[in-house]
Amino acid sequence: MVSGHPAGNAKSVVDWAKLARAVDTLVILMGVKNLPQIVADLLRGGASPETPAAAIRWGTTQAQESVIGTLDNIVERAARLKSPAVIVLGKVVELSGALRWFKPEEQVIGSFRARPGENSIEVRLET
Repeated sequence: MVSGHPAGNAKSVVDWAKLARAVDTLVILMGVKNLPQIVADLLRGGASPETPAAAIRWGTTQAQESVIGTLDNIVERAARLKSPAVIVLGKVVELSGALRWFKPEEQVIGSFRARPGENSIEVRLET
């Protein structure tokens, strides 16, 4: 996990070239604005253009937006996303379909507190 905020900054302490080959999964916080520079630095450092990539805005909320691609096309695909967003790089992105817990077509409209030891109740509205 690394901050993408200082990317492209001469004072940045992030060595993107080393990260390009050092980890299987890379999570970048605050990197939307600098995504083009981050991707360029990772590719220059030896990362494969086919590395799976995802950008997730407003994750875990009803407003969540996700964009899936590769290092080769994630800048273009994520261009419409604004902060706050998290960028995830690596094979773990390929699990996004299997782990798809977020369903924008379902909205929780009420949650009721259960008695101790009982399950909570959620009421869903499908659009």
